[in-house]
Amino acid sequence: GDKQKGLSAENIDVERNLYRDGDEYLWEIIVENKGLYEDGIPGVRLLTVEGIIIETDQYGRYHVPDQWVLN
Repeated sequence: GDKQKGLSAENIDVERNLYRDGDEYLWEIIVENKGLYEDGIPGVRLLTVEGIIIETDQYGRYHVPDQWVLN
């Protein structure tokens, strides 16, 4: 594709982990771009369907705790 033609510097790595806690399962999906580096956008607000507001840090990163996702 585009990477082989030299049109893209992206090198996407997707890691999938499945965890079991009693009767519940949790999928953890990590997507990393190990090629082209792009700065995050600080101060972006993400709103979940449950009304939880998540704001990116000074580097444009965010985290969603497990308890916000499981139930």
